[in-house]
Amino acid sequence: MDICLYACDLTDAEWALLAPLVPRSHPAGRRQTYPLRRIVDAIFY
Repeated sequence: MDICLYACDLTDAEWALLAPLVPRSHPAGRRQTYPLRRIVDAIFY
């Protein structure tokens, strides 16, 4: 993982629990600009 920017950023263990619950984008849709983990970190911030 890259460097944590904030104390509230997810740890690898926390992300391992949440990753299966976050929906992925549809293959026919637009490519993601940001990693899902960074989006979840921003929501929790």
